[in-house]
Amino acid sequence: MSPLPRTAGVIGLGTMGTSFARNLARNNITVSVHNRTYAKTAAFLNKYGNEGSFAGFRNLKGLVQNIERPRRIFLFVPAGSAVDTLLARLRRLLAPEDIVIDCGNSFWKDTERRKQRFARARMHWIGCGVSGGKKGALEGPSLMPGGDPKGWKQVRHILTTAAARDFHGTACVAYLGTGGSGHFVKMVHNAIEYGILQLLAESYHLLKSARIPLPRIQALFRRWNSGTLSSFLLESAARVLAERDPHAHSYLIEHIQDQAGEKGEGKWAVQEALAMGIPLPITAAAVFTRFSSQKKEAREAILHALPPRQARPRRISPSSLSRALPHALIAASLIAYAEGFFFLQKAKKQYEWSMPLEEVARIWEGGCIIRSRMLEYFHTGYKRQSNPKHPLALPNVADALIPALPSLATIASVTASSLIPAPAFHAAFDTYRSLSAIRLPTSLIQGIRDLFGAHGYERDDSPGIFHTSWDA
Repeated sequence: MSPLPRTAGVIGLGTMGTSFARNLARNNITVSVHNRTYAKTAAFLNKYGNEGSFAGFRNLKGLVQNIERPRRIFLFVPAGSAVDTLLARLRRLLAPEDIVIDCGNSFWKDTERRKQRFARARMHWIGCGVSGGKKGALEGPSLMPGGDPKGWKQVRHILTTAAARDFHGTACVAYLGTGGSGHFVKMVHNAIEYGILQLLAESYHLLKSARIPLPRIQALFRRWNSGTLSSFLLESAARVLAERDPHAHSYLIEHIQDQAGEKGEGKWAVQEALAMGIPLPITAAAVFTRFSSQKKEAREAILHALPPRQARPRRISPSSLSRALPHALIAASLIAYAEGFFFLQKAKKQYEWSMPLEEVARIWEGGCIIRSRMLEYFHTGYKRQSNPKHPLALPNVADALIPALPSLATIASVTASSLIPAPAFHAAFDTYRSLSAIRLPTSLIQGIRDLFGAHGYERDDSPGIFHTSWDA
């Protein structure tokens, strides 16, 4: 095994780049840093220069010349045209066998394109998904590299040293395949994140609609954050709900506007799933709910025109609700993870990526935003059965889901009858019902399509495509 490289470069000193540069320095790597504006580079050196061996540069040429060959340069640059603009300048300064690792949230097809350009210059391009936020990037993120396999071998030691650790102490990093596979996995990671966040928000809103006091909701969230539901996002939700607002002398959550932003990866995932013909209903519900939340004027106009009835859970007591909800959250979350893994299964096959799915589940166990005890079900399940018909059919996933399904049905019923919005819970329930139904109503759709468009249909008792002369 070759020794750990002594030098590396980091370009882009925003929140993630700053934290990752410090992470590398803490692991005894001399880090050359550069930012588009030198003021940020100077501020970085002034604040963190004593944490390790850093060298700051006003221009790219100085940074490149200060790194041993083959050079390893990490980019933390906003996705899109900014990356291409930087690469047009950087590529002229690099030499064959140098490796560039794009750690931003780049669209996976952009990563495919850039990898091909670097290959023509005999350089190596790695698209690496990074999850963990500011703290994770500093203390150990989950890393999802894909791209040139030779380049991966050259950066494996750095990434292994910098990464978080899974439930058994192994580094949360694994090579996921060629081309844009790493950024594809990160896109799906973020799609699952959208779904889980929406489920947590709906859980809070349902409890609040039942007039359960906020301190009690906080206590419930903290209590649920154990066993199967134990996760970074549930822990984070409990912390947000407990935060006091010093200016209003109340809880901060009561003053946060109900308009959620997004940075595009959830939308990308839905678009890619549509293009591939893959169902992604929980993520889609979460993405469209964020879009709806941003249309404040339209929401107010509808509220004025169609005053709602009192939105409050009926036919279920607050105590019964607080007992059913964590089990419903288990079921819905398992289905959210499963739809993400099913997406990855199909992408792996379509794009011929190596992408070991048991490793994807494992590297998400530590450091990343969606880390959860639930990932053990998928890690173990894929180790035993690498290509199930659907992740929900993995025996240990099914065993965890079955006892929670009645509670998911209860929450879907209560929210529907009480006019309480819960699109992610309903998407999860409908997904399960559709996937497990003995027969779906789509037979009528096929009949109607054949009637007006002669599209044909299949029969359940004979092979082939059939057409009926409806006007005969």
